[in-house]
Amino acid sequence: MFTRLALKAARKNPALLWWIWQMAGNKDLLRWLGAYWEFTFDALKNWFFGGWLSNWLKQSQPWLEKQYPALWLRLLSLQSGLSLLRKM
Repeated sequence: MFTRLALKAARKNPALLWWIWQMAGNKDLLRWLGAYWEFTFDALKNWFFGGWLSNWLKQSQPWLEKQYPALWLRLLSLQSGLSLLRKM
């Protein structure tokens, strides 16, 4: 909640960015940026792979598992992570 309000206020008054930086500190601001980018990356991954990956993996399992087992496991773990995100 604070994040959204702070960003809206900073957009209207850029001088608030300095105040937010001072109140939060470098360490907390960098931690927040890391969490923000991680969330954004996960959302993009879910948007891009969410609709078609599981069906494609089911169809490709016979040949993909035999020829490229490491890739198969990596894609399977990606699909598992995406399905966990959807259940939350």
